[in-house]
Amino acid sequence: MMYVRKNKGGLLRRLVSPLVQIQLSGAVICRPDYLTVQVSAGFLTGALRLKSSTFNCFICNGTTKAWVGLDDLNRAFLYVTDNESIALRISDDPGPGDVLTFVYKHRFYSRAATSMRLPFRPVPEHHPDINESEFEYEVVVGIPSEEFVRIFMHFRESEEPMVEAFVTDEEVTFRGRDSDVVLTPESGDCVIGGMDEYSMRVNIRIFLLGRLDSIIEASQYCSWVWFLKSRVDHSPDMINCPLGALGNFLFYTTNWRQTCMYLRRS
Repeated sequence: MMYVRKNKGGLLRRLVSPLVQIQLSGAVICRPDYLTVQVSAGFLTGALRLKSSTFNCFICNGTTKAWVGLDDLNRAFLYVTDNESIALRISDDPGPGDVLTFVYKHRFYSRAATSMRLPFRPVPEHHPDINESEFEYEVVVGIPSEEFVRIFMHFRESEEPMVEAFVTDEEVTFRGRDSDVVLTPESGDCVIGGMDEYSMRVNIRIFLLGRLDSIIEASQYCSWVWFLKSRVDHSPDMINCPLGALGNFLFYTTNWRQTCMYLRRS
């Protein structure tokens, strides 16, 4: 069973929109600590992860998953007004033909609640079964969101499929095929942490692959964008756009070794 309710529903209104730019279908995944909307296209996975603590009521027995159309899901969130609560519910034993139910209720007037029902089906096997909380990260680079947009718009104009961030204690260098952008903590352009165990530079891989608009839109909801280096090779590097008490937007590349092979061939 899944039942979650946010009294100030308007805070969630536009948060699904960045994910629609990656793929038109995705997974709604409820675990005891988070409600996640997750979408994958090719090698890129994007997720909106909402903390259980941001909801006024959060009931999730085990793990509940549903595969939905993201346009419909986005429309369901857009429907809520600033003065309404929004609740999402999936029954105890979801099966074929079941629905994800949205209920909207005005917070100050006792008028009848309105609802919207979205059909869903089981998450397909091709969707990567990812639990973001299982990944471990160490080196972290943070830059203001405005600087992030400026830098990556520059690389998009060069049609870069991948950008690498080379990190030392003193600077971070964003490198494409034909140009570099260098930022330093001393000048206040960035924050670097976690380099204590490294005597040489560390690289963080950022795969664009035509999906940059999604990450740029997500960055508009936060003041800083964070790049995280995976602690182990089999976990992906990550871009994290924090939403404060609400949660995070997370973007990372699954099967990055296959992605590197793809980029070498293209």
